[in-house]
Amino acid sequence: MKEHDIKLMRRIDEIYSEISVYGYRRIHQQLKAEGFKIGHNKVHKLMRLINIAGLRPNKKERNQSQKR
Repeated sequence: MKEHDIKLMRRIDEIYSEISVYGYRRIHQQLKAEGFKIGHNKVHKLMRLINIAGLRPNKKERNQSQKR
């Protein structure tokens, strides 16, 4: 593992610790805003390596009147 990847993984973990609903797309945007040059696929791969993922919203139940 490269030193650059380890630094990125630490920063990804810091961002995720602050806001755990962020998925790889928003974390990628945050890293780009901070000046990192990295693709979204790399962010996604590193997030899988450290076993983190953004929270998904729960499914909403439909009203009985909408069920037919």
